[in-house]
Amino acid sequence: MFQSSKKENNLKRINGAESPWCMANNAKAKEIALREEKSFISLLMHSKEFVSESISSGIKYSFFWWNDTSELYKIIAKYFDQYRSILTREQFRNEVTKLYKEEEQTYYRSLYDEIANLDISIEDFSALKNGVKNRNLSRQAIDVINKHHQTILEVRDSNNKDVENFIQDILSIKGTGNDEYAQTVSLTDSLKEVWEQIEDRQKHPENYYGLMSGFKCLDKRFMGFLRGKYLVFTGMPNGGKTTVMFNVAMNMAMNKNNVVYVTIESEHMRATQRVLCIYAGVDENKILRGGSGSDGLNEDVMKVLKQGKEELSTNMVENFSWIQVVQGTPATKIIEMVERKRSFGTVDVLVIDYLDVVGRDKSYPNRPDLELADVSAVFQSYGKKTDILVITAQQLKAESVKKLQKAKDTFSAVGDVGVGDVSGSQKIVAAADYVFGVAIDQKSKDRIYLRSTKARFNRSLDSYTLSFDANSGRLSDMPGLEGYESIVGKIENEDAKKIEIKKAEEEKNLLDVKESDVIIPETENNLLHEDNENNDVNNGDIGDDFSFGENN
Repeated sequence: MFQSSKKENNLKRINGAESPWCMANNAKAKEIALREEKSFISLLMHSKEFVSESISSGIKYSFFWWNDTSELYKIIAKYFDQYRSILTREQFRNEVTKLYKEEEQTYYRSLYDEIANLDISIEDFSALKNGVKNRNLSRQAIDVINKHHQTILEVRDSNNKDVENFIQDILSIKGTGNDEYAQTVSLTDSLKEVWEQIEDRQKHPENYYGLMSGFKCLDKRFMGFLRGKYLVFTGMPNGGKTTVMFNVAMNMAMNKNNVVYVTIESEHMRATQRVLCIYAGVDENKILRGGSGSDGLNEDVMKVLKQGKEELSTNMVENFSWIQVVQGTPATKIIEMVERKRSFGTVDVLVIDYLDVVGRDKSYPNRPDLELADVSAVFQSYGKKTDILVITAQQLKAESVKKLQKAKDTFSAVGDVGVGDVSGSQKIVAAADYVFGVAIDQKSKDRIYLRSTKARFNRSLDSYTLSFDANSGRLSDMPGLEGYESIVGKIENEDAKKIEIKKAEEEKNLLDVKESDVIIPETENNLLHEDNENNDVNNGDIGDDFSFGENN
């Protein structure tokens, strides 16, 4: 063990000693653990793929029995999470300089050199990784036994309750990776974890935010979309679903989240062209027309596109990847391709564009809705198991599409869209964590409305408006709106404004009647008839002219 001096033993982490998670009473097991953990860390120091696989499989620094290896794994995993790269010797020196005091820095630099120079075969990685995970399980089992063995062995009339508690704690042992999602937990233990999290949220709320969409009106309300959850955008054909997903995916990648976008109907070059136009704010038709004229790729347009290309290359090229497949590719095949991508680095967001064109793995005669529900369930389950936010889209029912197309006021119409308007199986929206209806304003074409029809975690069932540049496909927050409050105020005040205007019109009509000297019943009837006509016209004007999101 690395206990070269008494002074080093007194350091905060007690370098060279067992960690708090070590099984303290088994010297042979500790000796094996130290040797295997060093070998495991040595492989991680030389392989980006091994680091990615270790993190994806759920290994945490608390799985290690020794402080040295636990600290090294923490540094390696944190660095990889930030930069998607392994630590060189020089980078490691920089990291320990930030983290430790001078004498500790010397210790860990020496430790790095020793472990990095071990000769370990890459063929041993799988066995070493499983050893780390299995020792974590053993440690949890020993903790449970130590907690209960005295009460279970006591001689008394009945200790059935103690036995039940012991079994409950054994069943609640957390595995690693995907297995952690399925577990049995007592209310007492769960309540303890909840309270610890509440206290931590008070001090560090930012640690619990989800993945930000890049739009203030959504992010301030939802605090980001949580990892491992399932988000479904619904809308009519050519109604803005892909536009919204492109913008959200781009914004999340710009925020240093790793995004994998599965494009099915568009090949990757066309999809990248759309993203470039969205980012640069350039009309895509200018690229399609080509040439150097005013309607094509003139000098000014090329300058803007080039700048956009360079900024995208700098800010998100490492965080955004396409998976291009043909229509009808089964969901399981798509998952296999995502897994290959994930073996080279973590994936934070998976976008499937979109459900209807994914192939079916199962067949139900005359029940295409059940087939679609199975496709959706495959992606949702994958997201939960891998802690990836999965985003996809689905069409609305034909009758719901017709209502949106005929609506005079798209904002009001999209507000009426509910989970029952989504085509295919209702299981899709029933299982989803977030569902948004999407619609482009049918008159102005310069804004897109999002209607939250389901939000499992904060019940934010509201409508949101985004400014939309139909030429480039760029979405942004409405001008002059600084956050959710401004938008919600307009939503909540819309009906109140209509009532106020109508009341003013009625008062005006009453004044007109009082000022009139004509009181014969027949004329009164005519005035009342005129009143009704005026009210009808006024109500129609309010509905047609009221423009959500504009400064009044």
